[in-house]
Amino acid sequence: MQTSIHYPPTSGYTVFLDGYNIIKKSRHWSRLPLADGRQRLIASAASARWSFPVRQLTIVFDGPAAGSARPSERVLVKFATPSADAFIRDAIHRAEHPQRYALISSDGELQRTARSHGTRYFPAEWFLERAAPSPAPARQPSAHRTSATRTSHQTPAKFDLPAATARQITEELARRWLGPTKK
Repeated sequence: MQTSIHYPPTSGYTVFLDGYNIIKKSRHWSRLPLADGRQRLIASAASARWSFPVRQLTIVFDGPAAGSARPSERVLVKFATPSADAFIRDAIHRAEHPQRYALISSDGELQRTARSHGTRYFPAEWFLERAAPSPAPARQPSAHRTSATRTSHQTPAKFDLPAATARQITEELARRWLGPTKK
């Protein structure tokens, strides 16, 4: 049986990061001058602990090019007019295989676009947890603590399927588990 579920190539996902959306969600970067926030985001994207294979990282910022944004070897930087949202939305719409893309943004409209095209998406906070972990305060472990009580909680990645694919999977599982339905 063939299925319409597509997996990314072994070379990984093309990831779009909604630049100012992520900076605005960061407690630290949002307090910095924009140029500094952009550089911190670029450096963090390059060194982030990605939970999936990444082929290309592109950070998209609103507005005309700002000379202070220096891309890294691994990160492309785009300045988009009229907006980063329009640039990302257009890239997803034009993609031959949008399921090979991932979006990092807390913008609800961009997330809906991603979901409707089969593109993985994650909120800015998900990225910030992996890219810029807050340093834990140094303290001595007490005698009654174990390593199990000091583990941190990580939110699982959100993966939404397009509605048609989810419906196809549900129908197939129903046939397998419940047998053929009478019409």
